Amino acid sequence: MRTYVFLAVAGALAASLGDFAMLYVGNAMRPDLQLPPPPEMLLWLGWLLGVLGLPLYGYGYAAAVAGDGSPAARLARISGAVAGFVGAAVHACTGWIIAGDRQTGGTAGTPLEGVAMGGGVLLTLWAVTGVAILVAVAALVASRLRTRRSTFMSTWLNPVTLLLVLVLVSLPSAALQAFLLPAAPNVAHLLFFLLVGWRDEPASRS
Repeated sequence: MRTYVFLAVAGALAASLGDFAMLYVGNAMRPDLQLPPPPEMLLWLGWLLGVLGLPLYGYGYAAAVAGDGSPAARLARISGAVAGFVGAAVHACTGWIIAGDRQTGGTAGTPLEGVAMGGGVLLTLWAVTGVAILVAVAALVASRLRTRRSTFMSTWLNPVTLLLVLVLVSLPSAALQAFLLPAAPNVAHLLFFLLVGWRDEPASRS
């Protein structure tokens, strides 16, 4: 499972960097942050990193439940893969929204307001991704409790709890709200996959 962990970490790192790149482009249009203009290709580099990186998340969930053939483990693998692929669609749509907003002179405001501008399709994709992550994490925890692999570092510090921590960390700062808060889901997965590779001995030895 080392290869799976490596692919998941690489995917989450790419997606996180892609988020920050696209967020810089979007936030550079906000006069309150006073950011220098971004390089012309930064938006599309960030777009590509996320679209290529997010589908690799399924490997991370598979590594986290390695060795368990239970229905819970299978559900974690399937839901984790769904979250990655639908998340890639969310990332792609967000990039197109930012590109369109640049052409109209920057009317979206904050990143979350930009997501709202995407309308029902983007919000539906966000909802599907969120539900898939919640199902994957619940199934993952159930699997690891069943196999007695419930180490605190790589079970209870899962993508959902790590996301909540990152959200709380982001709240006191406008800059963190502009960058870390929207990127928190991918950063949380990056931290989780690193924890799986570092602390999860059965997965690391496979």
